[in-house]
Amino acid sequence: MFTAAAAQVEPVPLDVGANVALAAESRNDLHVAPDDPRLAPLRAACERHGTTAIVGAPVPTGRGLLLGALIIGPDGSAPDVYGKLNLHADEPRIFVPGTGPRVVDVAGRLVGLALCIDANLPEHAAATAELGAEIYAAGVIFELGTEDRLAEHLAARARETGMWVVGAQPSGRTGSFETGGTSGIWAPDGAAVTRLGDEAPALASASIPGPA
Repeated sequence: MFTAAAAQVEPVPLDVGANVALAAESRNDLHVAPDDPRLAPLRAACERHGTTAIVGAPVPTGRGLLLGALIIGPDGSAPDVYGKLNLHADEPRIFVPGTGPRVVDVAGRLVGLALCIDANLPEHAAATAELGAEIYAAGVIFELGTEDRLAEHLAARARETGMWVVGAQPSGRTGSFETGGTSGIWAPDGAAVTRLGDEAPALASASIPGPA
């Protein structure tokens, strides 16, 4: 049985070390390269527990700065990166888009990745499903008061594609936003298997059966 979980926390604004280790000295460098030493506690935890973690961060690359998702595997090696495809608002002034949809093998299951507005767009989920993804993992930020709209988007992506959808959102203030949590897991028919409120820290987890 495959277990997926969406971690819901209140991040410490502009403090990468605290958000990775939950107790670390603040630093001014907000970019997180895959070999960043501040990721060491998270990499060690993945190796210790045989877990894959997907965490958001601004990631410098040769093409520019990605609004990225770092993929840390159970061997604890330096993470791979997915870059958000659909930049919006002021993001294009700072970031470059990723190069395409991304699917990663997690314990033999294919997991597609999405960041924020990626998951609002049916075409992004459809393209990810075409790569063979069974599970769609989305890290999102919706403003406080729009939690039901967030849940509707994630349920729709599940119904449209037949994928399981795992959505993780902070609860509390992150940057200039106030967010209300509502992390959860949606079955392929769009039903919420588990859905959090605004509590933090909290973990929404569910066992996902194998393909029929």
